[in-house]
Formats: sequence, structure tokens, C-alpha cells
Amino acid sequence: MAFAYKFEDDIYETKLLDIEWDVSRTRRINPVAIFEPVIIDGTTVDRATLNNPEYIKELELGIGDTIGVIKANMIIPNVVENYTRSNTYKFPKRCPVCGGETKTKGSYLYCKNVKCYGANLRRFNHFCSKGAMDIRGLSSSKLFDLLENDIISEFYDLYSIENHKSEIIALSGWGRQSYNKLYQAIQESRITTLPRFLYGLGIPNIGYESACVLCDYVNSNPLALLDLTYDEVIQLEGFGKKTTKVLI
Repeated sequence: MAFAYKFEDDIYETKLLDIEWDVSRTRRINPVAIFEPVIIDGTTVDRATLNNPEYIKELELGIGDTIGVIKANMIIPNVVENYTRSNTYKFPKRCPVCGGETKTKGSYLYCKNVKCYGANLRRFNHFCSKGAMDIRGLSSSKLFDLLENDIISEFYDLYSIENHKSEIIALSGWGRQSYNKLYQAIQESRITTLPRFLYGLGIPNIGYESACVLCDYVNSNPLALLDLTYDEVIQLEGFGKKTTKVLI
């Protein structure tokens, strides 16, 4: 374990061991710094967000560099300094999950593969989560099985899961009982609200509160959502130009 030297402004010195890349449901690939563990505010910290590729360039990072880490608001670890600045880090040209080519868009790195199973797994996890469609018992490992075996590729595939009953039962670690539980959970999720469904779709910048605002505006009429105009949405509370353009 590295020694933690406490400096002015509570910056802790350690050694950068690696940079891992995590794929989000939008196929954005986010960098995470892996470093020798340091103790900050009584807890052991060994990883922190690096925000985006531009931030890595600004810090001139390289594996083995001596970096400074803080806990923003005593909660979120962040890399804020690079004392050695080797500037040797090479950005990945392939997605770390599916191997698809990467592309730069603005300040961020994205996977170009629209079928990236890493991104799809995150999408389905979000859709099935408690705050969205609440499909209970459908864990990441079970979703991965369904995606990997081409049983699901879009959200609506979950609601015709009976068409693949024999395939699912035959999967390793499943069986008839697991299938029956999944089928029952999916049927129960059909009774939901429009905001939960809209939130579950994972539209960029549309959280649950924004979904509620939209649904209230159209009196929970799903067809009316399709007819919304830019001028209507932009005047709603919490909707700026960026979010409105995503919707319209």
C-alpha cells in the first residue's frame, strides 16, 4: 500500500497504476483512474473518475505517474494533479467491452458499435431497474445471458419472452423455475405509469422528474408525447435547448 501524504487542500499523493474504461448505456466510454490505495477520511480509495479524455490530456497522464487525489465534498474521489506529467497515455482505439472501433465526439470517447453488448447491458439494467419498469430478479448476469444468446436486443423483446421459453430453460444456471419467475416478473411490470416507462427508455438528459413534467403536460397521453413541438417543450420547467433537441 502506498503512503498517503496529506498536503495543503487535502490532496493525497499516490501512483497511477492503470486507466480503465467503462461503457455507459449511451455507448460513451468513461475513464476511471486506478491507483495505489490511499486512506482518505478514514476510507481506502483506489479509483477515481477522470471525467473525460480531455481531462487526461490536460493532466498529461501516463501509467506510473505520481498523482494527487482528493475527495470532493468528502464523498467523490477525483484526480486533481499530476506531479510527474509523463504524457505517455494512449487512448483506446477499440471498445474495452465489445472491441468495436471508438470515435471522439466533443470531449468524449464513444463506441461506434450500435450493438455493443456493454452498452446494451447498461440500457437494459436501467430499463428493468426499480425506478423504471421494476422487473424484479432480472440481474445483470441474467440479462447478459439473454443478450449474449440473442433472445433480446430491444426492450419490447422482454414482453414476448414466452417465444423463447425452451431456449431460456436450457441456458446454464436457469431452468424452468427461473424462467417462470422471470415471466411472472415481466407480466407484473406491465402495470406501470407513463413517467416510469419514459424514464426507463434512457433518453439522454431525461431523468424521472423530467419525465413527470412531460407526462403531466400531455395529461399522461402517450400519443400526445409524439406530437410535442420544440416550442412547447422548451418552455417546460427544467428543459433547456440541449434536452429539448434530444427529444424533438
